[in-house]
Amino acid sequence: MKANLRSVVSFVLGVMLASCHIKAAHPVGEVVNPQSSNMLPTDFCRDFQLNPNSDLAHTIRVLNKSLSKDECEPMLQSLMTTRHLDLANRNIADITPLQFATSLASLDLSQNLITDLRPIAGLSSLKRLYVASNKLTALPSPNKWTEMLDLNVSSNYIGDISALISMVSLQSFDVSRNRIRSAQPLHHARSLKVLYAEGNGIEDITPIASIVGLQQLHIAKNAVFDIRPLADLAALNHTNYLDLRENPINRSGCPIHGESLAVTSFCQSIFFDRN
Repeated sequence: MKANLRSVVSFVLGVMLASCHIKAAHPVGEVVNPQSSNMLPTDFCRDFQLNPNSDLAHTIRVLNKSLSKDECEPMLQSLMTTRHLDLANRNIADITPLQFATSLASLDLSQNLITDLRPIAGLSSLKRLYVASNKLTALPSPNKWTEMLDLNVSSNYIGDISALISMVSLQSFDVSRNRIRSAQPLHHARSLKVLYAEGNGIEDITPIASIVGLQQLHIAKNAVFDIRPLADLAALNHTNYLDLRENPINRSGCPIHGESLAVTSFCQSIFFDRN
């Protein structure tokens, strides 16, 4: 009888200690940082209930509405099989719940308040990602975006695009109106067909010469003075798809012969057709 009593007491104490541990781990009013812990869907939903005014709670409410769900956990369950998601212009700052969207092929997060894309860096199914007009300062590296085809991060504050090294399938990249100074990482973007990079501070475009399949280049309003590296990009043959406006291009850096009809036509028109 005494042995049974001791067992019951031990069990009750164990439950009480476990309960205390849970409360200590997630006290009321404290938001768990999803980037520093392996949060489960239930963790997100608990923090949503405890902190209804947080950025995370706002994102969950937006997702509930987008996926036509009334409750947090069913929404996160549905998120795991969602293929396409449009969350543009929703005042979203916290995208940590999107780490569960492992089936996503396209995601539009344009015109939000996002500063960090690391929560979605592991979404290996992503093919199209639009994050224009946010508050980004970098692209996540490492990432698993090997299937990414179309990436738009225009109108942000990005100064480094070295994360492109992982995006071996990328065909269209829009990094216009950012803070890019070096085009060196573009050397790895061998699959690119369309590049928008206007409104940055790029001077040397030599790395672009390695993108032999490039068909469109929009690089107006930079600091480019020598476009000879583009002379042999044979796929760049339509002048409508070459935008070099407002660059300090000098005559010696403008080839009139080469494989690129667009480049040679541009140089002939601005330096030689005038004479």
